Amino acid sequence: MSLDRYSLSRRRLLASAGAGLALTLPAGAGSILAQSPEATPAAGPETLFDVIFPRDWQPEGKAQGAFYRIILQPGDELTYLPGPYCGCSGETIKEGTAAEVILSGTYAVQLDRPWTLRRPNAEDEPVDAGAEVELAAGDVAIYPDALAFGTLRNVGQDAVTIFGASITSIEVEAGTFTPPLPENMSARLSVAVYDAWQTLGDGDIHALLTREQLPAGGSIGPYPIDGLEAIHAAEGEFHSSIIQPGASTPTADPLFVREGGTAAFRKLTPGARRILQNNGETSTTILTLNFRPVV
Repeated sequence: MSLDRYSLSRRRLLASAGAGLALTLPAGAGSILAQSPEATPAAGPETLFDVIFPRDWQPEGKAQGAFYRIILQPGDELTYLPGPYCGCSGETIKEGTAAEVILSGTYAVQLDRPWTLRRPNAEDEPVDAGAEVELAAGDVAIYPDALAFGTLRNVGQDAVTIFGASITSIEVEAGTFTPPLPENMSARLSVAVYDAWQTLGDGDIHALLTREQLPAGGSIGPYPIDGLEAIHAAEGEFHSSIIQPGASTPTADPLFVREGGTAAFRKLTPGARRILQNNGETSTTILTLNFRPVV
């Protein structure tokens, strides 16, 4: 994406979100990683989106990044971008930016702010304020200014499933209150809180979302963790372990992430590595979001 082409003259607005379901295994479970010498390695990841958020799009002051999921049932309609919000009482729309990929369904978007459409194997398309566009599986929407209002609709017969990344302000001030969201429409998967977010510096931020199959008995890693990383179990379950710099094996028990849960963003020592392992009997589908500074 050309940053000059889509740079805007003022700061961009939004909010963000994330939470996951993960369990720490009982003492002694760490040895599970050494029990599968014949494990089948996973295939390489598929890129769902690869976006750079220029500094000019990011909020002033303190900020945080988030990984989120939106599910809209047939007939659902919204008047603002719901991804970064929990629909909580008293929540206000904050400054920020976001990118989303459609994984299923047909999604119609008409907003009062310009945005960018990226279809598979095609050049980025600028979308003017007020124009309505239908998005389908594989399409990516990039919102430089996510304080956007309009009409967002599920126009198909199947549920619309969207995964996104956002960078939003955490400054507390009066603002526009968000209307309540329909039950189970939006789910926060993980938030990179301010303390962790600071490790990325104050420049442009690269957001990469990938999807990968982890076969039964398979493993990924050890691999270095570059920037901040959150991993969602879309189907199946997995174990996640961290190897600290200078160590050859994990020093703590692995984290067990069930289907629908997320290994959350963590502030880690530079040089830390991660191992993922599927000890179940079926394949696991994982979605990984990485935030990295652009260097």
